Amino acid sequence: MNKQTEYQNIFDKVIKFATLRPRSIKEIEDYFNRKKIVKGVRKQLFNKLKILGLVDDKEFARWWVDQRLTFRQIGERKLRGELRLKGVAEDTINTIFEEKDVKNEQKILALRLMSKKMKQYSGLSAEKTRKRAYNMLLSRGFDWDVTKEVIDEVIDKK
Repeated sequence: MNKQTEYQNIFDKVIKFATLRPRSIKEIEDYFNRKKIVKGVRKQLFNKLKILGLVDDKEFARWWVDQRLTFRQIGERKLRGELRLKGVAEDTINTIFEEKDVKNEQKILALRLMSKKMKQYSGLSAEKTRKRAYNMLLSRGFDWDVTKEVIDEVIDKK
């Protein structure tokens, strides 16, 4: 197999990986490491991906936040941690969180989550209900202030 064919095969695999969903720069670098792609070829592939618009941390962060808020119902702390693990810079994370107004979404998500969980907590005392609710919301990455406000609101209704 000649170098051009080998490069094309690697490029095809990288394109497939990069088009399945948006990717962060770190995810692409990790993919290159896993596949043991040579540094010279990495640079060429990375530049092509940038030209094609398949690698952009800001777009990736927007997509990730949308997906997580829609399907996972997790708090801001946990969401920020996931983005950091994906290699997204702190200033990019802050920008996206301001754009998406994540602070306001947090209370809505926490309320929705608590309304589902209250059925499970129905036979418990108020003290045990509070404790479990705090543990559940805090473990999902919701801020203390949001957690307290939501629990007070939901348990007072009960």
